[in-house]
Amino acid sequence: MSQNFRFETEQGPFFLKQYRNRLNHVMYEIKTAEEFFAAQGLPIIAPIKDKHGRPGFWFDGHWLSIFPFILGASPRFGEMNQNTAHSIGFTLGRFHRVGRRFPEQHFQHLKLWDKRKFDMEKIELVDLLSRKTNLTPMETLIMDILKIKTALIEKNHLQPSDIPMPFNCLLHGDLTYQNVFVNASGEVTHVYDLEKACLGPRAYELGRSLVINCFDDGWDKRQIGLAQTFLSAYQEIMPITFEEFSLGLRMYFADIIHMTWIEAKYVIYQEEQQLALYERHANRVMRVNEGRLEDIPHQIYVG
Repeated sequence: MSQNFRFETEQGPFFLKQYRNRLNHVMYEIKTAEEFFAAQGLPIIAPIKDKHGRPGFWFDGHWLSIFPFILGASPRFGEMNQNTAHSIGFTLGRFHRVGRRFPEQHFQHLKLWDKRKFDMEKIELVDLLSRKTNLTPMETLIMDILKIKTALIEKNHLQPSDIPMPFNCLLHGDLTYQNVFVNASGEVTHVYDLEKACLGPRAYELGRSLVINCFDDGWDKRQIGLAQTFLSAYQEIMPITFEEFSLGLRMYFADIIHMTWIEAKYVIYQEEQQLALYERHANRVMRVNEGRLEDIPHQIYVG
């Protein structure tokens, strides 16, 4: 979703990352999270500081950072195995264990769902699509999913203000298989991309990370087994009650039915990079609509 580069120097190759967000206070918080987690011994790929000692700099209208170039591989879609599910779950537990000790409470909080925000963008999306004579298959899917989301939101009774959990843990924000490198045995060696780092309830990130890592390619027996392994590994580091875990999943499912950013990328900004991601997102929304996710916590919880 942004331009990134590998460049060669006399000292070897480096990685130049361009950040999507152009606000300096957001950039500062991303770098603060990287520095904090790296200082706690977590496998963060830390940026190289510039001549002024900064972990990032402004150039040509964007915030950028230079990182050492790591020759590594992320797990591919549909190829999650037991070793990697265990390793990512264990790594997430490590992040949450140290994230509870993060000292800066004046840090951006996890932004949860809001019906008014959904309505604002949904109206724009539906209006643009309704003007078209012939919809593409993707546009038809988007219209169908927006209708499903609208109906689900009308029935949703869980509001962020109802959640009894404190926002007291620094979260990676997006600890998924796309943002880790693994070795030949499938174990996590490096973690990157902290653009969504924030303070929030650890149960939300646990639910989100578990669903994306273990159920991205289906909801069958194999994926249930991966999720059990993921949660068991997490609990080796950070035990969690069934009630807290279930609420974290409910929070994530409530969040996804209010999301419109992927639809906006395609309909409003005419960007097609996220089409595969949208199909997986649509599948989750349809599972929520069919009521087929209600038993997931009972199927995978390891006491």
